[in-house]
Amino acid sequence: MSIVQEFYSIAGTVLKDQRRVPSIRVEAVEPTPAGPRVRWTGGPYGPRVVATEDGTRWRGGVGPQVLLEGISRYLAVRWRERTPTVPTNWSEVLAARHPAVFTSGGPYTCPGWASLWAAGAEWIEEVGVPPGFATDDAKAKFGTLRWHHHADDWSDDVADVVEAIETISDGICEACGAPGRTRFRPWIETLCHTHNTEPR
Repeated sequence: MSIVQEFYSIAGTVLKDQRRVPSIRVEAVEPTPAGPRVRWTGGPYGPRVVATEDGTRWRGGVGPQVLLEGISRYLAVRWRERTPTVPTNWSEVLAARHPAVFTSGGPYTCPGWASLWAAGAEWIEEVGVPPGFATDDAKAKFGTLRWHHHADDWSDDVADVVEAIETISDGICEACGAPGRTRFRPWIETLCHTHNTEPR
């Protein structure tokens, strides 16, 4: 799958409750120091729309354009560091690269989300790590990642980054990092087709 195909696949999963997903159009893949960045036009604007179990809809959280930005950043890291396997010590390496973000060690998830965690850390560093920022817990729960944090000075930008990364994990295989979707097996996981068919 190409980087453009991965962008469309993850966006389709993450924005599944939006009505204008088909209006997203990839215009270019640009080389950047952070990795190849997907640039797009279109897509829904405004706050995120969420469908509830009873069919009602509500607006809240980060908007679709922030989620698309996060997907582009994730894919830049994934394609920049494209290797057949993620090193077994990826969490320690990530914590060492981003000590101001991962203050108490690296995340505790499957390796497929390593590039997503890295993209989130780089994004937080770009918007500015607030004073007293600390990651309290970084784990998987109910098929998506959870990033618990606090800071002395609250930053809406950092909160948006964290929420975007958590939301995007719903479209990324936790085993390998390819596009995936939530699977209900003995426990809830986000997996690609290949890893969904393998016993775990």
